[in-house]
Amino acid sequence: MNINDKVSVETIIAQLVERQYHVPLTPSTIWSNTLQQQIEQLHSYRHDTAGLTLIAALHLLNDDLDLSHSYAQQIEHDRTGAYWHGIMHRMEGDYPNAKYWFRQAMPHPISDKVARLVAQSLLHTDFAEWTFIEDNSQVKQILLQFKAGHFSSALLTDLVQQSSNAIASVPKWTLLLQQIQAIELEQLFLHTKLAVHV
Repeated sequence: MNINDKVSVETIIAQLVERQYHVPLTPSTIWSNTLQQQIEQLHSYRHDTAGLTLIAALHLLNDDLDLSHSYAQQIEHDRTGAYWHGIMHRMEGDYPNAKYWFRQAMPHPISDKVARLVAQSLLHTDFAEWTFIEDNSQVKQILLQFKAGHFSSALLTDLVQQSSNAIASVPKWTLLLQQIQAIELEQLFLHTKLAVHV
C-alpha cells in the first residue's frame, strides 16, 4: 500500500464515520458521489480479502449498495464479508437474502459486543409508552430480546421489514432502528478496519 492510499482511506473514513448514526435503513441514493470516486481509487486495497472487505464497507457506509454488493460478492467466503453482504441486502429490502448471509456470518467475533451495546442503548427505553409496539407482539418480543442482550442481525432485519409498513411513519421508531443499526455498523467497521491495519 502506498502512502497516498493510506492518507486517502483515512480521509474517507473520517467523513463516513461522522454520519454513521444517520445511515438510512433503506438508502435510495448514494450519499456522496465524490466519496464513491475516492473509494474506487483505493487500488492497493483490492489485493486481499481484508482490503476488499474494507472497500465493500466504505461503499455501504456511503449508501452505495450496488458497488458494495460487487465487492461483497468477492469476499462472501469470509465471515466479515458475509456480514457486510447481509447488511447490504437488508438495506436494499431483500430480507430473505440478508438473512441467508447473516447465517453465513454467524457466529461473528463482534456478536457479543453488539448485543451488549444494543442492550445498553435500550436500557432506559420503556416500550409500554410506544402504543404501536404494544400493538405488535412480534416487534415487542424482538425488542425485549434485544434489551435482554440477545441481539440478532436476522431479527433486526425483521424489524426493518416491519418498518416498511404503517409504523414507518413514526419518526422515533425509525430513529430507534437507525440507532441499533449504527451500533452494528460501528462495531463491524472497527473489526474490518483492524483487519486491514488502518
